[in-house]
Amino acid sequence: MKRLLCTVAVAALSAPACVAAAAAESAAAESTAASAPPPGAQIIEGNPKERRYGIGMAPPQGGEESVAVIMVPAGSVAAEAGLRVGDRILSVNGTPVPEIEIAGFMAAMRASPLSLVVDRADETLTFDLSLDGAPPRVTSGGERPTPTSADGDEDFSDAALELADLLAARYLFPDVGARYAEMLRANARDGAYAGMANAAAFSARVNQQLAEVSVDRHLHVTPPGAESPGRRMMTSGSGAGSTPDAVPDSGWLADGVAFMEIGLMPPGPELKEWAATFMEEHADAKALVLDLRFCRGGTIDMMNGFLPYLYGEETHLLNMDMRPGADDETVAEFDATPELVRGDAGEDMLSWRHVISPSQTANKPDMAVYVLTGHTGSACEHLTLALKATDRATVVGGVTAGAGHFAAYADFGDGFSMLLPIGRTYDPETGQGWEGDGIAPDVATDPDDAAAEALRLIADVPT
Repeated sequence: MKRLLCTVAVAALSAPACVAAAAAESAAAESTAASAPPPGAQIIEGNPKERRYGIGMAPPQGGEESVAVIMVPAGSVAAEAGLRVGDRILSVNGTPVPEIEIAGFMAAMRASPLSLVVDRADETLTFDLSLDGAPPRVTSGGERPTPTSADGDEDFSDAALELADLLAARYLFPDVGARYAEMLRANARDGAYAGMANAAAFSARVNQQLAEVSVDRHLHVTPPGAESPGRRMMTSGSGAGSTPDAVPDSGWLADGVAFMEIGLMPPGPELKEWAATFMEEHADAKALVLDLRFCRGGTIDMMNGFLPYLYGEETHLLNMDMRPGADDETVAEFDATPELVRGDAGEDMLSWRHVISPSQTANKPDMAVYVLTGHTGSACEHLTLALKATDRATVVGGVTAGAGHFAAYADFGDGFSMLLPIGRTYDPETGQGWEGDGIAPDVATDPDDAAAEALRLIADVPT
């Protein structure tokens, strides 16, 4: 299995970030790429993004009484309404969470108007939201759904103990992994995982308990028979025509302004080659706009296709550290990636430097680059920080999702799987990553206005 920088344990259900949604929204679009901008080229209209609520949550697997809010991007409708990380959604437009089909959850969360009954520290709040510009309304109270019992006759104690062993042996930070394991083992001894209704109820319980110990935006347990959102993301195919599914739009945003909207960066050489070809075909551009506002994540393969065109000399972008023994397959794949160079992090950590060598053909080290951010997650945050930390781009939009640990899949128990964080990425100059905090933009604006703001900034640059 290809290693993943974004197979996140979050689903920005109303705005697909890396925080991974249960199904890809991006459909193949007709490419507007050309070898030179047509006279009077105007803003692309191929796949405009409507305003979203901006609610990130753990993807429902079935059986949960509620879903936890784990991301509320600044500037979003949800943030304006006062929704908070840690709130638990009990019902959507009057339907209790356990009664909503998993496959229909995304559609339910995109309805407008949208009414959410939320539990906050035993207080019940009702959030009435809309995407038509109407101000949100928040009231105290609301009908709490009658809970369905998570009790039954199934015992998942052995699965919990296997999960504890995995986290203790392989989680990125050994001290945090030990805390996860201690909690799971104590609960198993106390019988907390015996007498449960089903595997989905067990998964929901341990996901909540793990977050209570320490929040990690990628850590997530999936029950048997439920496909991990991250795995589904990373197998997205290529669309018809020259623009792949992962890139809903590309071409010219305006005269001399090349544009690439990236929704996902799956592994493999195809997208890397496509990205390099895009840069060759847009060599005449004076500026490049990378739209990552709805970029959910992926791997570094695709970015390694276009980054060489943006630097005039070999450049050390970021560091990637991994716990030794966490995942041998990922180690082998990193070692086989030309852009990742082994570093020395001591006995307690493996380390690679993400290094870019300049293109020998259409190199454009002076091209102005603008990165649009909003619901931007994981590997897309890696790209954002790489360009920002090396002073190669201006970041415009909102704070990113804060999913800074890369992960691998691990199986345990009788058919359970886990997205297991095994490493972290960070700026070598500061030692700081973005887990939990996200990456702040250079120019803060509503993500919906970021493209227009970038064009305004480009227009102000002397030619």
